[in-house]
Amino acid sequence: MANIQSFFYLSLYTLTFFRCGSKIFTLHFSLFAKNSYLCEFIREVTMHSAMQRKTSFSFALLSFFRNFANKNKTFYNTTMLQIRCKNNNMTKSFPEGTSLLDVYQEFADDIKLPYPVVSAKVNNASQGLKFRLYQNRDVEFLDAREGSGHRVYVRSLCFVLYKATQDLFPGSKLFIEHTISRGYYCNFKKKGYEPMVEGDVEKIRERMQEIINLDMPFRRNEATTEEALRVFAERGLTDKVKLLESSGQIYSDYYMLATRQTTTMDRWCLLPVI
Repeated sequence: MANIQSFFYLSLYTLTFFRCGSKIFTLHFSLFAKNSYLCEFIREVTMHSAMQRKTSFSFALLSFFRNFANKNKTFYNTTMLQIRCKNNNMTKSFPEGTSLLDVYQEFADDIKLPYPVVSAKVNNASQGLKFRLYQNRDVEFLDAREGSGHRVYVRSLCFVLYKATQDLFPGSKLFIEHTISRGYYCNFKKKGYEPMVEGDVEKIRERMQEIINLDMPFRRNEATTEEALRVFAERGLTDKVKLLESSGQIYSDYYMLATRQTTTMDRWCLLPVI
């Protein structure tokens, strides 16, 4: 209710501002300077009034409120969630739609984990750190030692391995098959079935480290399964195509990995999320 009242009062102020000039603007800015939403509102008023001098007052006001509403949807109805962190049994309030990463940063000083956090459990369901919260939830943050956290770490490392092989040996095939002791058995085939030579493995290891040092971003994309099939088929990833065809899903997610400067699709490394 406080937000609605403030917005209503400022709408009256806006009418006054358009009619009477900047003297009243200075007065009200000093009154509301500590409220970030209201400061943004007033900055918008200043900019918009300068742009709309040649238009009618009613059109300018209507246009301003429409633009402001689209850019500040949470202004009208900000729902606060209660999130309990199971790592330290503390509960804090967060705006609806807050990501797990933002929640973790708020709790980070009170969470003592020996390794970096890689994922979380939300009401015991595994989620990535970009997952957003829209209801009250219990959250437990995980590092690579935990089961689901370890799987996130291993899958990410496999992705880096796959990209390293594609960068060094374009057109090659990498099959990550099954676990062996504390590792994975991989079947790697160069283009044209050329034999591997001494030093290839070391080159792959060095390229993997370069990718890690570059801090390349993982980007998750949602698309129709039909579109995802097209993306993988164009790159000759027939095994991924078969996997997606058998998923029975209308929509599918896939990850992309490349340098932050890369803009062309052909330079991205892709993996599906099933």
